[in-house]
Amino acid sequence: MAYYSFRYYQNKYGFTDNDYIVGILSRDNWRKYIADLDKLRGQPRVWLVFSHIYRGNEVDEEKLYLYHLDSIGKRLDSFNTVGAAVYLYDLTGPLPSKQL
Repeated sequence: MAYYSFRYYQNKYGFTDNDYIVGILSRDNWRKYIADLDKLRGQPRVWLVFSHIYRGNEVDEEKLYLYHLDSIGKRLDSFNTVGAAVYLYDLTGPLPSKQL
């Protein structure tokens, strides 16, 4: 859901279409989110942009993502404000022994 927010600033900050990926929407199967995040493994600088964060059915998307990312990489930076958040990760670390 952060796609449109990102696209608004894309040209201003010089991002090309090859500089980012758009995550899936799969609230009916949370494991698909984890598989989507795992595609980013090996990348030294991964920014995640959250807007329109879903919190329902006893699940908080942001917390789910961060729990998994903290288990597969190192959080380098973050910024939170009302209605949005960004996180910078280094995902070059070794694979963990357990996954969600």
